[in-house]
Amino acid sequence: RDRSYTPQSIDIAMPCALVSDLPDEGGILVSTAPGQGENTSLRALFVRATEDNVEITSRGRIIANAERDRVEAGDCSEITVAVRADTITGEFVEMTDAPNASRTVDDAFGLRPTLVGIYTDLPTSTSPEGMSVHVDVDSRFTSNPSVIKWTVMALSLIHISEPTRRRG
Repeated sequence: RDRSYTPQSIDIAMPCALVSDLPDEGGILVSTAPGQGENTSLRALFVRATEDNVEITSRGRIIANAERDRVEAGDCSEITVAVRADTITGEFVEMTDAPNASRTVDDAFGLRPTLVGIYTDLPTSTSPEGMSVHVDVDSRFTSNPSVIKWTVMALSLIHISEPTRRRG
């Protein structure tokens, strides 16, 4: 599996009250890929609301979920997600009596999501207060050219840009 778009860690926190800003039919609170992309639900992390539930999913598997009406009613103070190298944790904070409101899943099945950006269906009028997303990108394969590489590139450009001399 290609890990080039899989971050080292992701931390998401948002007030549960934001769910009320989505339409009744639902939408994405936050995701690591656009909701309309081909097979994105099988690759990315989503915190989304439907008419009935609010779900935290990663690579198509439900990590945690809660009833939407309870989330909107204030039974939940915050939705949190923590993605690590070996686990994914989703929690609807303060919903201790809901069976799947807090759960940690082992990443033995490759559930760490890919990341191509941060997306939401929340209206632009929604206040971002209390919402945070922090990503630690895997930059092991990112590099900067050394002085030798810069010199070789410059000499190559000079050589390419010189007019060709004809011998006669």
